[in-house]
Amino acid sequence: MTPEQIFKSLSGKWSLNRVLGAYGEIKGFATFSESRDINILDYREDFNISNFNQNSMHSYKEYEYHLFESKIVKYFKSENDQRQVFYELKFLRNDFAVAKHMCNLDSYDAEYKFSSLGNFKLKYSVKGPHKDYIIETEFTKILAG
Repeated sequence: MTPEQIFKSLSGKWSLNRVLGAYGEIKGFATFSESRDINILDYREDFNISNFNQNSMHSYKEYEYHLFESKIVKYFKSENDQRQVFYELKFLRNDFAVAKHMCNLDSYDAEYKFSSLGNFKLKYSVKGPHKDYIIETEFTKILAG
């Protein structure tokens, strides 16, 4: 799979299941929607987050994914078109990419594993002065875009 094939396959609705280390879990849906530009996908995930004490709340996140030549870049979603890069995926193999995001003193090392065009896993290793945990998410396509 090439980065271009992977990018094009993302369009659609996905189920997402995320484990937040020892803190809790997230279940919900992610949607990659074609934007005003064929090389931009708007990303939104809607989910319920719960800790292991069964406390739960609803939330969402939004990003943009851009395809530049053979690169996929993830951006924070912005209302005023002031794009800020979250990270660039660096493909080490056709089915495996890594990325890194720094947030103050905390580092988020990402690993993307694409097992097929309808399933992928995203793993963050989070490290910082007061953080040391893993976030693992599995995405399974349920509706093509």
